[in-house]
Amino acid sequence: MSFMHKLKRIARRLRWLFVILALGFLAWFIFTIFVDYQQQNSPQGIGNYILQVIGLIANIFGIRAGFSKDSAPEIKEHIDVIAQRSGEAQQARHEETKEQLADIKKLIAEGIPLFHTEEMLRERDEKIKKLTDELEKYQGPAQELRETALKALRDGRAEETEIFFRNEQQRLEQNLLEYAEATYQLGNAKFVALKFHDALESYKKATSLSPDNCIYLISLGRLQTDFGDLDGAINSLNHAVTISSKTLQSNSSIHAFSLLKLASAWREKGDLDKSINLANKSLEFFTTLYGFNSYYVSTALNDLGYSWKEKGNTQSNLLLQSILEH
Repeated sequence: MSFMHKLKRIARRLRWLFVILALGFLAWFIFTIFVDYQQQNSPQGIGNYILQVIGLIANIFGIRAGFSKDSAPEIKEHIDVIAQRSGEAQQARHEETKEQLADIKKLIAEGIPLFHTEEMLRERDEKIKKLTDELEKYQGPAQELRETALKALRDGRAEETEIFFRNEQQRLEQNLLEYAEATYQLGNAKFVALKFHDALESYKKATSLSPDNCIYLISLGRLQTDFGDLDGAINSLNHAVTISSKTLQSNSSIHAFSLLKLASAWREKGDLDKSINLANKSLEFFTTLYGFNSYYVSTALNDLGYSWKEKGNTQSNLLLQSILEH
């Protein structure tokens, strides 16, 4: 029971005490009026006294009504609505927490390290937005299938969205670039469904069809890093950095992402100096593009922090080993 409900129950039990006090005050007030009238022997100002008495009586009835067991129907209805909404909000938060825990279990089952799960789920949410945009602007012939895929994506049924992109992949097989894009979006749909091994295969196929597409390369390199294929990840992300640097004027954000993911791969590989250098470069680009308080800057700083922490631990271990040897 909430504090306000407890307070209301106490007030209802004491309601007659309030009424008795008010009646006592009314009796005293009438007595003072009578005494004043007798002393002044004049009806002057008696109208004001009468008005005050009427107001006090009205207050007594107000106190009695306010603390009565039966509140006004509209107040009761308002309280019921608030209680219902509060319960619904609490239930929604409970369901959301259950879904998040279920998603984390799926990620771990797919081989994703626990400390990467939050970032992967955040990236999943970003891919949902991008897939939604792709489906909304689609102008091809499969409109009915598109509507089904869009509704499924909004309802959290990502597996059904795969059907649309697989259909587009088959339809566009003759046009390699469009086929590559459909293949990449199929990978995104699998990523959203937390099927990371399947997503990895789609990203590999997309990059084989369009080897200079930095976005494909970044998505591929990111999953290669998570699955421990560090040489493959460094190769993919190095290529992305090289390609994006040639079009820096129009693709500086892509270049910054390439540098950041490459920094992560080198950190996992154990070359912390190279990782810190790349993360610093990425941080400079993100700060220039989005300002210091942006999400992208915080991501770069977080990555940089991991590298510095690992470097500190490594140096401490080397120092300890040196002391023990001597």
